[in-house]
Amino acid sequence: MRVQDLLPVRAVTSAKLVNSPVFNRMGLQVARTYVARGMYHLRRTPRHPEVEEYVDRLRRDGMVTIENFLPSDVFDAVCEESRALMDDESMVQKRMHGPTHYDIAVLNRIPAERRSAIGNFYADPRLKGLLECAERRSFEMECAHRCIERVRQGEETTEGDPETELHSDIFFSTHKAWLYLTDVRPQDGPLVYVPGSHRLSRVQAREIYRHSCAPDTPSRRIRQEELDRLGLAETVLECPRNTLVVADVCGYHRRSVGEPGGERMALHCSIRRQPFLGFLDRILDRRILREAASA
Repeated sequence: MRVQDLLPVRAVTSAKLVNSPVFNRMGLQVARTYVARGMYHLRRTPRHPEVEEYVDRLRRDGMVTIENFLPSDVFDAVCEESRALMDDESMVQKRMHGPTHYDIAVLNRIPAERRSAIGNFYADPRLKGLLECAERRSFEMECAHRCIERVRQGEETTEGDPETELHSDIFFSTHKAWLYLTDVRPQDGPLVYVPGSHRLSRVQAREIYRHSCAPDTPSRRIRQEELDRLGLAETVLECPRNTLVVADVCGYHRRSVGEPGGERMALHCSIRRQPFLGFLDRILDRRILREAASA
C-alpha cells in the first residue's frame, strides 16, 4: 500500500474520498468538507482590483464568463498557434469518453518557441489575478495544469460519456478556466453549470454523507431530487469564441450531449491545491519551477 493511500494521509490531502466506509459512516467525509470550506473562507484574498467585478460574480454564482477577453490580434495569434499544435499528432494525447473524443496538448510538453502566443494568454495578469482571487492564495501559473483542449462529438455508442452526468469534482473549492477558441454551440457539447451549487448547504451535506458511505464513483453524481430540494437549475454555457469561463468545480457541472460532428476547442487551466496542507503545494511548485528553468 502506498503512503498516500493510508487513512490519516487521505483525510488531510486533496483525495476525493477517504477509503474507509467505517469512518465515512461516522461522518469523516462530511467533516473534512466543512473544515476545508471553512479554511478556504478564512484565507486572505490577494488584491487584484482590475478583476474585482468578476470575482464578485464568481463568488456569488460559482462561475463567471467574460466575452472578448483578448484583443483580436492576440486572440487570432493564439488560435493559429493552437490549431497548428493540435494538427501535430506528436503533441496530442487522445482519449475517449464514450462517444466523445477528448484531445489535449499539455503546455509544459510543448517547446517554448511553438507556444509564444499561447504563453501570452497564460501570462495575462487578469487571468492570474482572477484565479488567485478565486483560490484566495497566490501561486505561479507555471505550476497549474495548462493545455489546449479539443472536444469532438462522435457517433452514439453503447457506452455513454460519464462527463455528461451532473457531478461535483471534489469536496473543496477549486477552479478551472477555459478560453474558448471556437464558438460553442448546442451541438458542440457545451459546459453546463448549476449557479449557486458551490455553496455548502445541509441538503448537500446529507448527499455527501450518503455518497461517502457507498460511493459508485469518486466524483459525486447529482440526482435531480437534490437539485429540486436546493431550488437550483442548470445553465448551458453557449458562448462566442474569445470568451473566458472560470468555474468553481466543487459546484455541479457536466458536459452537455452534443451532436455528431460538433467540436469545440479551448485553452484550459486547472487549479487543484491542497485544502489543508499547503506546504506540500509549495514543495511541488519549487520542483516544477526548477525543472522549467533548467529545460
